[in-house]
Amino acid sequence: MEGDTNGNITGYMVCYNQSISLESCKNYKDVIGAENTTSNLTGLNEATLYYIAVKAGTQAGFGPIGNIVNNRTLEDSKYLKPKSLHYRV
Repeated sequence: MEGDTNGNITGYMVCYNQSISLESCKNYKDVIGAENTTSNLTGLNEATLYYIAVKAGTQAGFGPIGNIVNNRTLEDSKYLKPKSLHYRV
């Protein structure tokens, strides 16, 4: 986005964990491009609570972690894919 302190946003890092501690962002998914504002997290455990937050990236690197939200994956079902979450950055 134009006028950001460290340049234009070039992408995002979606951090997720089963505990609320996300500072280290050990589990993450890169989202390339400022126009990409949704992401799917896959390979998650079923019926599990995950904490999720986003960092915006520029040419200078990634900024601080944003607000933390949580969401639970569904239990296994032949009709649903419980091991993924859809997230809007």
